Amino acid sequence: MTELYQNFNKLNQLILGAKKILLSTHEKPDGDALGSMLALALYFEDVKKEHLCFIREKVIDNYYFLPGVEKISGQIGEIKDYDLIIFIDAGDIKRTGIFEYLNKIDYQGTKIVNIDHHLTRLDNWEKRINLNIINLEVSSVSEIIHHFFDHIKAITNKEKATNLLTGILTDTGCFSNLGTTINSFSIAGQLLNKGANLKKICDNTLKNNNIISLRLWGRALSRLEKNKKTGVVTSIITQKDLQECEAEEESTEGISNFLNSLSEAKFTLLFKEEKGGIIKGSLRTTRDDVDVSKIAAYFGGGGHKKAAGFSVKGKLVKIPSGWKIE
Repeated sequence: MTELYQNFNKLNQLILGAKKILLSTHEKPDGDALGSMLALALYFEDVKKEHLCFIREKVIDNYYFLPGVEKISGQIGEIKDYDLIIFIDAGDIKRTGIFEYLNKIDYQGTKIVNIDHHLTRLDNWEKRINLNIINLEVSSVSEIIHHFFDHIKAITNKEKATNLLTGILTDTGCFSNLGTTINSFSIAGQLLNKGANLKKICDNTLKNNNIISLRLWGRALSRLEKNKKTGVVTSIITQKDLQECEAEEESTEGISNFLNSLSEAKFTLLFKEEKGGIIKGSLRTTRDDVDVSKIAAYFGGGGHKKAAGFSVKGKLVKIPSGWKIE
């Protein structure tokens, strides 16, 4: 932990020395990505640092309860204005939505920090990362931010606690997956003592489905197929499904994580047909001997060992033996 604490000291020095900070996380952010980012942003408010939380896509409604979520923006402005950029739970630097901006950065004046609980795919950007805080022993980035606050003796109020507990609960599958540790339970207890709103978290992340969403989920469940040779379980959602169920794109959120509860799957793969001729593949596993990020990387995507994704051009077409991408 000595190296981690040294990195925490360096991180705080960079924060306190910065004039304007940019926070960014992966596309379609989950509870951990949002919770850890917003908790850190609340600390920036405490130390009076100008900052922006950037996410390329709209935050799904389920996470609108998170303290500070209203400050998230889909616009960066001038990238050169930021002298500190922090990637949180990115998994793959290309998934942050600002990869294309990085060539415009003055690397003498702008510092870059990466914080993750999985190895991040940096695509030869390692030399340009000034501080890489990776802890593979924790359940979530929210745990890392909790340890950071604890180390620098930052006050964790009920707002920060709610954000961090959201991250821990969602990334551990409510303390049910292999990422759960004794420390996860201990930190959750500490956050509850700090005022984290457990009821609000559960109501929005565990009890958040409506009839339209469940109809859509029913179509995905009815198409489940298991490859007996590989142990891979697949399913699909088409644009026609969305139209017939009168569902929005965000109604598909959560299906992949739900499929991950299948005990007989080596890993699961959900294909989702999106507008513009794009098909997104979402990979999930609970197995220690499977790294789905490598599978996603093969198709030009990325992510974490247990959860990853990729995009390909084409459309889903029904054939006698199942489905294919054309």
